[in-house]
Amino acid sequence: MAQAMSPASAPAVRSARIARLLALVLVAAGAVMVVAGAVTWTMVSSKLAEEKITVADDAKWFAGDEVDGPLTAYSQADIIDHHSRATRRKDLR
Repeated sequence: MAQAMSPASAPAVRSARIARLLALVLVAAGAVMVVAGAVTWTMVSSKLAEEKITVADDAKWFAGDEVDGPLTAYSQADIIDHHSRATRRKDLR
C-alpha cells in the first residue's frame, strides 16, 4: 500500500525537484560553455596561425615564436602596447 504524503512534506518534495532540475540545467549550461570555449580557442588559434605573425624579439614571453594562440597573441599585444607607450613618451618630450 502506498503511503500518503503528509501536507508538510509536499513543499520539501517540490523544493528537492526544483533543486534537481536547477542542478541539471547548470550542468548542461556548463557543458555548453566548455564546448563553446574549446571551439572558440580552436577557431582563434587557426586564424592567428594563418596570419604568420611572429612575436617581437623584445617581448617578455614567447619572443620569436609564431602567434598561433591566445597566449602568444597576448604577448604580442603586450609588446605592441609597450612600444606604443614608449613612442608617446618620446613624442611628449
